[in-house]
Amino acid sequence: MAVTGYEVAVVRKTPRGDESVPCYESYNHHYVALIKGRHASQSKALGLDMGHGPMPMFHAVDGPEVPQVQEFSEHNGNEHRQTFHGFPKGYVQPIASPESFLFNPMQINLRNPDGSGRRGGPLPRASAAPPGAAYSGLLECPCTTRIERVLNGPIVKESGRCGDRGAGPRTLPVADAAACFAAAAELFNASAAHTATVSDGRLPPGCSASAPSSAGREVVFNTLESSQATCGASPAPALTAGRRSALVALDLQVDAVGGTMRIALRAGHGAWFGVGFGASTPGQQPYAIVVDGEGRVSERRLSNRTVGASLAPSVEVLSSVVEGGERSVVLTRRLRGRSPAHFDFSAGVTSVPFVSVLGAGPAVGAYSRHASDAVALRAIGGRTCVCRKPGGMLGGAPFDPVCPDWPRSDLLQTRNPSCDIATYVGGMQCCRDGMHLLDADQEVPPFVDEVFFKWRFYFTEYDPKVQTPTMHLEWALNGCDSGGPAGVAAACSIIEYDVPRAPPGTPPEAAVHTITSHFQVQDMMSPCSVRTDPYCADPSKVIAAGVKLIMAGGGIHSTGGL
Repeated sequence: MAVTGYEVAVVRKTPRGDESVPCYESYNHHYVALIKGRHASQSKALGLDMGHGPMPMFHAVDGPEVPQVQEFSEHNGNEHRQTFHGFPKGYVQPIASPESFLFNPMQINLRNPDGSGRRGGPLPRASAAPPGAAYSGLLECPCTTRIERVLNGPIVKESGRCGDRGAGPRTLPVADAAACFAAAAELFNASAAHTATVSDGRLPPGCSASAPSSAGREVVFNTLESSQATCGASPAPALTAGRRSALVALDLQVDAVGGTMRIALRAGHGAWFGVGFGASTPGQQPYAIVVDGEGRVSERRLSNRTVGASLAPSVEVLSSVVEGGERSVVLTRRLRGRSPAHFDFSAGVTSVPFVSVLGAGPAVGAYSRHASDAVALRAIGGRTCVCRKPGGMLGGAPFDPVCPDWPRSDLLQTRNPSCDIATYVGGMQCCRDGMHLLDADQEVPPFVDEVFFKWRFYFTEYDPKVQTPTMHLEWALNGCDSGGPAGVAAACSIIEYDVPRAPPGTPPEAAVHTITSHFQVQDMMSPCSVRTDPYCADPSKVIAAGVKLIMAGGGIHSTGGL
């Protein structure tokens, strides 16, 4: 058959028949709707998770070369209701031998629980709806106090600024001075000798730390966001160093130019100890430097509960002394390991994970305790940026919103709150299945509403001689494809952004928000099977004249979408 249009309504069942449900009582955030033909079956493979479980995938072993599965996602939010979705004459959505309807709506119950039928009801503190608004702030999915937010920990950046995109792991700026000083203490395993909040164009913006000295380390939070100063003397510092303690105190200094490193170990005198590099558990059998109770040094591989036989020596012991009941050993070795069994230290890394072990006596054998940590390396002679790792946990689920760089979108440039878990105020991640959109100290009303979706399809028999199939293209203004074929390079699962509130006193005519995204039609297309991919948009099927836009629509949540 060939679908030429459709209509959707939300109703309640009453003794008098179906009754239309006002959107201020039951709000459709969006939906996914598919019709499956009898030649198609659902695959065990799963597609992209857009917030309510992975999208279904399909396969078909026979049937004609027309869609065996077809999507119906045009204007698929509250704006779809009681609106005719019709194609111009001659354009259709074909589907071979339709058999079943698959439907997954995201519905938010807004009905006033007092039973009065009036608009209103309880709202969480994070609701952005103004007082007396004709719509409920719940429809914007505010993050309530029921949602636990846990940010990922700090990380050092040796060059550039926190938040810069480029080589190396992604980073984000630390929020404020308190977070800056706490992060530095955690990274460097000691409190700074001096902390300060400044506004200085000579320093990198945000949080940075000086190299350690006899007086300690200076940690500064620079509030001048426009500062162009950067951390590090060069993109690849020649000399880096760091120290950390976990059962065994470990001090590393890496000379990238000379290809050598200095290693210092310190632990209680009398029992043997060791440190394995590049691992977090002894069971990973890492290369280790081991010091017995008499101060003799050997190189081995750790394992569960014990250590292996000695490896060929590659370290040079510079000193081994006992002072204050602790033995300190200083040695040097080449960055590159002597054999595959010896660990290769990289000149460019900013962190070295390690696992330390502690024996019960002087002779090397079974160990009684172990612990793991990582040494953060920073440039000697320059400032080290103290940043935050992106993402974390929101409501018990991993969450790392990634906003594409310009020119895909200007959200990063405008610092949109949706680009960072720390500033994310609401959306899909705070509105997952079964969540209550009230704060933890607010009682959840026992009231339950029941609504039904009512679909009407208009169709004819499919005649490829006179009818032209359409394809669905979808782009989110945060700079990615939000509903395209499987495998499209620009696909993403987070497709939301915030319209920030204008400052108090802003005249209505000046309260204007703009967002810019640059993209091409080909960004929404990828080779695909028209038979089994309901969102298939195959560039090889496009003629030289390109594609013709025959229908377009947008989506927004709040008053603009009512």
